[in-house]
Amino acid sequence: MSPTLKNNDYVCIKKTKSFKQGDLIAFEYNNKLLVRRVIALSNDEVNIDTNGYVFVNDKKLEEDYLTSRKDNPLRDEVFPYTVPNGKVFVLGDDRTQSIDSRMRDLGCIDQKQIIGKVVMRIYPITRFSIY
Repeated sequence: MSPTLKNNDYVCIKKTKSFKQGDLIAFEYNNKLLVRRVIALSNDEVNIDTNGYVFVNDKKLEEDYLTSRKDNPLRDEVFPYTVPNGKVFVLGDDRTQSIDSRMRDLGCIDQKQIIGKVVMRIYPITRFSIY
């Protein structure tokens, strides 16, 4: 899967408040719908090393969906970081350009903000996928 989603892909979102690490979730930010991957849940500790590897509670994540581990130069969150209660830590699969929880402007996503979980890509049909 590289990259998981591209601009102008059409996806189906299942409204749910139940999600786990690795799920793609949709939420609103600055009047836009964003899709990001859940990396850590409430009270988890997240660390991102200088090589771009992500650790949650000291366990390295296997992220075969990434095309690059290069970091976003706009990142301003300090690691290690503990996810506040009631929130999730999200990252985009395109780490060099993604606006995600590494930026304090967005930060962790309140679970109440989450619209739902991406369950499939329906367009373009040549890239149809179920997640």
